[in-house]
Amino acid sequence: MSSPNVRKGYVIEQSPAGGIKQKYGSVITLYVSKGLEVTVSFETNGGTATSYTKVLEYGGKYGTLPVPTRENCDFLGWYTGLNKGQRVTENTIVAQSYDHILYAMWKAKPISDWVLDKDVPRGARVAEMKWAYTVTKTISSELPVMENGWKQAGSYWKEVSSGANYYADFGSGVNSGYNQNDKYYAKYNHQFLSKFDNGAQKREVTTKFHTYLYWHWCSNITSVPPESMPIASRYDEDIYSPNGNYLGRGTIWEVFESKDEGKQSSGKFVMEIKSRYSYWWNRVTVYYQTYKDYRKFYQYYKVENKESRTPVNETEEIGNIKRYVKYYLA
Repeated sequence: MSSPNVRKGYVIEQSPAGGIKQKYGSVITLYVSKGLEVTVSFETNGGTATSYTKVLEYGGKYGTLPVPTRENCDFLGWYTGLNKGQRVTENTIVAQSYDHILYAMWKAKPISDWVLDKDVPRGARVAEMKWAYTVTKTISSELPVMENGWKQAGSYWKEVSSGANYYADFGSGVNSGYNQNDKYYAKYNHQFLSKFDNGAQKREVTTKFHTYLYWHWCSNITSVPPESMPIASRYDEDIYSPNGNYLGRGTIWEVFESKDEGKQSSGKFVMEIKSRYSYWWNRVTVYYQTYKDYRKFYQYYKVENKESRTPVNETEEIGNIKRYVKYYLA
């Protein structure tokens, strides 16, 4: 006996009492059987759905299928493979007699180019954000020119030293014979300070009157001018009268300071006569000078453009912050 003809998608459940039907002279035995059930699972591939499985009849149609959703994506349909495969619709015949999986396929919604956040349409969904900003760096240098992108912003003078000094113009005649160990020379015989500015360095000087320095020389030799003698307080000379009598040892030089011009109002010195001795007075003006030395520095800056995918806050170096956005076009 030949095998019975069984409808595709069915299994033999039992033989009916009859069922022999003749068609075109052939005998066809038809057995009524129950349909084969197949479970289909739905892999949403990042999306969400109202249902994830469905029981179908092998050989029948898939029928109504769930419609999943995924943020910022368009649903393309269900496919038999993760990498597409064949598309399955509600009218597709269930051709697999075993449980299987259908995969959701998606297409990302189109995204705009980068635009400033103020230019994003109202209600548009943001896809990406970034922050553009500038970093301004500054340095100081004594070099008038810098390379590697540094631009000069200006210059300034920086004080590097300062001090004070006394100065007295003793003149060449007096200087030729001064006593270097004398306290007045040690205090007042200094170089006169002058201001200058050569573009890279400069000195500022203030000069003020301090005092007068007076001294006199006692001698019976009137032909020797006092400015040719050194300033010193000396007690090592013998003093004699004009007739040759020894008067003892005495002060040949006497020095003092005074702001009073009474001893001499004009000229280098005056002569006073007491008995037959000559008293010669000399006066030097003493100045007090203060000075400050400076060096020129140049201020340089460099601006660098930066981007960040996280928010940026403004600081002394960071500025010109702008937020850019990409948004979904549909």
